[in-house]
Amino acid sequence: MSRRRADPDVTSEIRVPRGFRFAAMAAGIKQSGAPDLALAEAAAGARAAAVFTTNLVVAAPLIVDVRREPSFAADDGQIAGAIRRDPESVAAWRGRLPAKRPVVVYCVHGHEVSQGVAATLAEAGHEARYLAGGIAASREAKLPTMRKIG
Repeated sequence: MSRRRADPDVTSEIRVPRGFRFAAMAAGIKQSGAPDLALAEAAAGARAAAVFTTNLVVAAPLIVDVRREPSFAADDGQIAGAIRRDPESVAAWRGRLPAKRPVVVYCVHGHEVSQGVAATLAEAGHEARYLAGGIAASREAKLPTMRKIG
């Protein structure tokens, strides 16, 4: 069995199988401001994970943690599936991002750090957005996080 929830901004329905949690929030990909980043989490341990979309984009967005080093170091987690990049050296790593994949960057609260990195990436030709509210809003929405590796 699954629960069905309808979103007024989505023409299809969302099916949530038993044993999973689902949450969505706005990352700025939809111009309407409607939720556009969704994550599902298994209640039990999983051997594989994926982020996918049926939106009209080439691939699910690449999620990039751009918190400044002191904030990143003080936290033992990050958004599930995110990669870590130093916001101070965006010029050095922006060329290594996949060219046709949307990018969502986040910092602690979604203010100047992630907004600045998203603007820099957009100027370099990437489809880049920042996560409104940052990891703080993500946690408040109970979206999945993972322990930092390393």
